[in-house]
Amino acid sequence: MASSSALKRPRISVIVLALAEFSSVAAALRAFQNQTARHELEIVVLARREMNLDEADLVLVVGDSAPHEARALGVVRASGDHVVLAEDHCLPDPDWAQALLDRLEEGWDGVGPSMRSGNPSSLWAQAAFVLGYGEWIPPLKSPRLPGHNAVVRRQLLLDRGDSLADELLIGSLLMRDLQRGGARFCMEPRAAMAHYDCTVVPWAVLSFLAIGSGFGAQRSNRWSLLMRLGFALAAPLVACLHWRRAFVHWRRSQPLFSPWAMVPAAVLAAAWALGESIGCCLGARRVGRWVELGEINRLAHVSPSERP
Repeated sequence: MASSSALKRPRISVIVLALAEFSSVAAALRAFQNQTARHELEIVVLARREMNLDEADLVLVVGDSAPHEARALGVVRASGDHVVLAEDHCLPDPDWAQALLDRLEEGWDGVGPSMRSGNPSSLWAQAAFVLGYGEWIPPLKSPRLPGHNAVVRRQLLLDRGDSLADELLIGSLLMRDLQRGGARFCMEPRAAMAHYDCTVVPWAVLSFLAIGSGFGAQRSNRWSLLMRLGFALAAPLVACLHWRRAFVHWRRSQPLFSPWAMVPAAVLAAAWALGESIGCCLGARRVGRWVELGEINRLAHVSPSERP
């Protein structure tokens, strides 16, 4: 394991979860190692046991921590002025880091990447992508950052104090709150990434159910019991809203995706909404482990012919 002190104050710390086996993050680590601005990066790997990784600058053993708890530790221990909460199934193009750094020079607090599907030959992967990341398909129109894979000023996260781990349960909601609090975000089309989605249908459904539970728990954190019950009963309406959003992004991204992708998108939208209902009833402390199913080792559920 290389020491992070060997780096001269990295500008960006890339925090990668390796809570399964090393094979689950091998492709992501190769992609970060191959960055043209690699010398400006610190690669921080969060693992449940000791790993001797030449690909990492720092390996943190997080034991049995849930993903959001592990990421909070990574933010605290990182050395860079900015951090990226990376996904093991989202791979950057070689100039991704340099494009982000160029925009950070302008004084932004955070910069988001452009996204494309890494395995678009599957209708289920197409559906998952437009539902989860359609907002960041070029041309980029929204200044909102995705919860993962964007670069954000590390101090903004540290300023959340003891609540950081809980807020990282669903990163996109935290990024929304940071922007509402005055953080200045922008998007950079040149910072391109390929996002891989499940093609094994049961896992695709399970991942949206799991992630939805995190959204529901986080959204309803301060709601009354009556509001929680009302939201849970509104699951069919929530599913329709998710599907409608996916349809909007599908329509503006033509001809990248098949219209038939909107059929499995309806199933995934329903799973997401059902997960939100479950999450808002159970609460954040009970769904942390459940959310892990939707985040970790996703490439294992991608068709072997489509894996990077």
